[in-house]
Amino acid sequence: MTRVRGFMAFGAVALALGAAACGGSSSAASSGSSTPPATSTPPPSSSTGNVSGGSGFCGTGKADINKLQTDLANLQSIASEPQKLQEMFATILTAYSNAESQAPSEIKGDIQVAYDFMNKLNNLLKAHQYNLVASAAQAQTFLTGPEHTKLVKASNHLQAWAKANCGGA
Repeated sequence: MTRVRGFMAFGAVALALGAAACGGSSSAASSGSSTPPATSTPPPSSSTGNVSGGSGFCGTGKADINKLQTDLANLQSIASEPQKLQEMFATILTAYSNAESQAPSEIKGDIQVAYDFMNKLNNLLKAHQYNLVASAAQAQTFLTGPEHTKLVKASNHLQAWAKANCGGA
């Protein structure tokens, strides 16, 4: 179980990224994240279309984040169930893909970084038949490597964008 606990850090990373992307402010997202605050705030979105409110990108994103938070909260309970873990990753990847397709141009690249990170993590798990114990050493290396650095940078930009455009804190 100790090896799995190290791997569970990915859940905190994904949750923090998701909350930052859409201006969520759950305590789980802020307490487990090693992501430093953004140092600059990008200008408000210049894209057309509604980014705030219940029906725009921000509103939809917040609903998706609530679903992601629920899924990630269940991660520990499904850690020993490869089929459920595989299904959760499929759901997460679909959500990131949908978010990117609907996102304003200012953050599309950041959401793509998050998608790529989760896709690579999914592929790593897939190579081990979604067995967390078997993939723990490789996952730990991945979660602390250069891909994580890119994810942190994208997360910082998403958080700043959300604060400026979605009213997120």
